[in-house]
Amino acid sequence: MTDVLHATAKCCWCQQALAKRDGHWWCQAVACRTRQRAWAIEVHEKRIEGGRFVGYRPRFWWVPLPKQVAFLELPGKRKLLGVAAGPGKSHVSRCGAYRLCLTVPNLSVLLIRKTRPELERTHIRKMRQEQHDLGFTWMEQAKECRFTNGSVIECGHMEDEAAVQKYLSSEYDLIIPEEAVQYPPDALMELMSRARTSHEQVKALGGPWVWLPTNPGGPSHHLLKSFFIDQQPDVEQYPAMATSYQPAQWGYTHATLDDNPYIDPDYEQLSLSGLRKARYAQLRHGDWDAAEGTFFEMFSKASHVRQVDLPTPITGVIEAIDWGYTSPGAWAAYAPVGDGHWHVLGEWKFRQHTPQEVA
Repeated sequence: MTDVLHATAKCCWCQQALAKRDGHWWCQAVACRTRQRAWAIEVHEKRIEGGRFVGYRPRFWWVPLPKQVAFLELPGKRKLLGVAAGPGKSHVSRCGAYRLCLTVPNLSVLLIRKTRPELERTHIRKMRQEQHDLGFTWMEQAKECRFTNGSVIECGHMEDEAAVQKYLSSEYDLIIPEEAVQYPPDALMELMSRARTSHEQVKALGGPWVWLPTNPGGPSHHLLKSFFIDQQPDVEQYPAMATSYQPAQWGYTHATLDDNPYIDPDYEQLSLSGLRKARYAQLRHGDWDAAEGTFFEMFSKASHVRQVDLPTPITGVIEAIDWGYTSPGAWAAYAPVGDGHWHVLGEWKFRQHTPQEVA
């Protein structure tokens, strides 16, 4: 490729620098470009020569970045794009939905933001313009993109009870609650339950799906972290998950500013440098362990977590409990590592259990 290479952005698969061609950033490796092309949107625009129409020529309208493709390729029905600010989560939400709608007839998509103004700023303004490039029709009253093959993207918000109830009485092949961490946990879990389908092609492709592109930090931070990153859902809060939770269905991709070569080089300095330490870690690095108000605010997995080889048999184990009934309680077992540190062998969180039940 005869392109300009980006100084810092690299392919998440082969670590080669991304190269810009015809306005899009591609990996230099053929295999990686093939994966990008599989999700890209190609349009055919008119060729005019000497004032006369002479045919059409293909043009890539959208090419997802490698990290965005990694998210779209995730197996399973639930996919979290847990990102820092800036890796293009809104763009991949909308354009990924376009790509599926153009490919799968009669697809039903729900694209959600928390408030009506956020929805207008982030997606609707762009949809009004993008309909002319992609051939769908924007329905202003219904707030829907309607494609000629019968596919529909419904745009909605969670601003009032009436809006939420509308979604709960419907079913969708794909639900995208963008900035999912900002929704109340119970409302988010209810919304995800409406990803259900009788569409045979969707089933054959592994759906229905829920895509959750979001930054860390918000009401559903710990819910998403437990289901997607730690893959240890709170079975006290969601008891059915004790038997139904399948980790393979809850995929996670992490992205940062460094994965997006389109970002303004001054974005970090001008927009993020004035944030408090924990919030900076969340929005600059997509750090799900950073949270204000925690007892160990300085905790970092990179600095404070390590793999250890325990002696066999394990001896000297102690157990500890922090009691809670209305508020959660916790039990854990610890084994001595031998250098003054202790390794957590296992833990259990509980709530509204009597002492006899806990014992």
